[in-house]
Parts: sequence; structure tokens; C-alpha cells
Amino acid sequence: MARRIDAAGHGIEFGDDGFVAFRVRGVVSVEAVTVFVREMGAYKESHPSPGLVIDFRGGADIEPEARRSLIDSGVDYPVAVFGGSFATRVLIKVMSNAARILRRSEVRYAVVDSEAEARAWLCEQLAG
Repeated sequence: MARRIDAAGHGIEFGDDGFVAFRVRGVVSVEAVTVFVREMGAYKESHPSPGLVIDFRGGADIEPEARRSLIDSGVDYPVAVFGGSFATRVLIKVMSNAARILRRSEVRYAVVDSEAEARAWLCEQLAG
């Protein structure tokens, strides 16, 4: 059974299957990122190789400080994003490139059309 929490108005689901779904509702704040990073760290103790699905259908943007916090958090797991506008997709690409440059490590991410595609892509990443 998935554990669900609220992170400053956004929903986060921690599944028993190793997948985490971050359901964006509005603008992602530093507070939301802080809760996410803390809870993801705890989740990784029992699921050391998680996959993250970000659902941007209800989202609008990510605050600049929240972007920095996400990049600094050291995301080391694959991330699949769906929903959101073209601007959101560009922002995800920019953040991924910034993380790659600043941390000198590749961030595996994909922007897809649906949650089913996101989960399928994550399964491929985690298998290989």
C-alpha cells in the first residue's frame, strides 16, 4: 500500500514498488522541496533505487529557490515527467543540464505524455 503525504499542498505517493509520484498542484515552493527531499531520503533506506514520476498536470512552475534546492539535493535516480506546458518541459531540461554541469553527473530523465509511459520508461531505466 502506498504511503501518501502532503508537501506544502502537493501530493507525494511512496509506493511499495519503488516508485514515487510527486503530484504538483500549483507552484512548487522551497517548503515542498524540503519535505520531498527529507521524505525521499527516508524512502531510499528501504528502496535504494527508486524511480520518480512527476505529474505536472496540476502545476504551473517551480520557484527559483526550489529549483536550486532540487539541484543541490543530488538527485541520483531516474525521473520521468508528464503533463505541464512546453515552458515546464524546457525548465526541466534546463534544471537537468544545470545539475549535470554543477555536479558533474548525468541525471536520467524523460518527458513523456502519460503516467503509464513514465512508469514504463522508469522500469527500463531501473532494469538496465
